[in-house]
Amino acid sequence: MKYAEAKQGRTFIVRLDEDEPLAESLKQLARDEDIRVASIVALGATGDGSVLRVGPFTKPDGRPGVLSRTLAGPHEVAGTGTLVWGDKGEPEVHLHLACGRDGETITGCVGDDVRVGYCMELFITELVGTQTVRGKDPDSGRRLLLP
Repeated sequence: MKYAEAKQGRTFIVRLDEDEPLAESLKQLARDEDIRVASIVALGATGDGSVLRVGPFTKPDGRPGVLSRTLAGPHEVAGTGTLVWGDKGEPEVHLHLACGRDGETITGCVGDDVRVGYCMELFITELVGTQTVRGKDPDSGRRLLLP
């Protein structure tokens, strides 16, 4: 286990409107407001054609791959995640959404291909007093949260 203590800083109440790019909008907020580490709660809708990463898999050559699913039609969403600056000097979003439509639910991770449906409400709580970043973990070699 690796951890760091942090204290709550500012809270941002955000509404994104139809067709806004979810991840890029959050990254831009982080740049504009110098939010280095934050937690995210999201409610609203995704737009038709949004793409979620829905799980890892191993390619035939042994390399890791990512399964994705394109959402047909707008979906209601509830999600939670983090916004943490990476060791490469840019904010990174790690946000999981449960997306439902007509009795079916798809849960996955937000990449650059998720757009807002009708609207999305986000509550972003800044965490201060920590040096946490996202970067290459020395033990696993994966890009992970480094508290």
